Amino acid sequence: YLSSPGYTKKLSSKAIKYIFIFLFPLVFLIITFAHECMTLWLGNKFAENSTLVLQLLSLGVLFNGMAYIPFTYLQGIGRPDITAKVNLVELPFYFIGMWFAIKYQGINGAAFIWMFRMLADALILFLFSKRMTSTHFEFKFKQGYIYILILVVGSIFTVLNNLFFLKIFLALVIVLSFLFVSWKFLLLQEERIFLMSHIRMPKFKGNA
Repeated sequence: YLSSPGYTKKLSSKAIKYIFIFLFPLVFLIITFAHECMTLWLGNKFAENSTLVLQLLSLGVLFNGMAYIPFTYLQGIGRPDITAKVNLVELPFYFIGMWFAIKYQGINGAAFIWMFRMLADALILFLFSKRMTSTHFEFKFKQGYIYILILVVGSIFTVLNNLFFLKIFLALVIVLSFLFVSWKFLLLQEERIFLMSHIRMPKFKGNA
């Protein structure tokens, strides 16, 4: 990092982008069809009591996946003390939150507190990473972010929809639209060229 802060910034930004592009469709599909999947696996009665848990845990996985980049960055520049101190400060609040959540909301409350902690942890780590250098993880507005926001809103509507076949249709539209927006607006030209060169099917020559 000290010898090439620009490269570190570029590499970190790409990693965050790739993780989001990879995880968002998977997490969205799990959240959308959580009840149906749990019903097929363990029955309707179990699904009624576990769907929200699966949805919250899946959302937490998305936040946690994003947090790995600033976490690794802080470790890499020799500041593991920051992540340790963050965890120590979070610990009593996490325990207290868990105690009240489990007491009043049961397993759903526990899942919500865990998800909220993953979100808070990600935001705090990004904040500390940015404070270490004024050039790291800076936000630049892009047109694709508007489309991503629209897709997120559409995802919420899809998850809340109870009509199964309409849900399938909307989920397909959301995923395909997300892939298109990611390809068109989030990936750079050299990244698209790199992916195309590896996606292209190999040519097989016939026997002479």
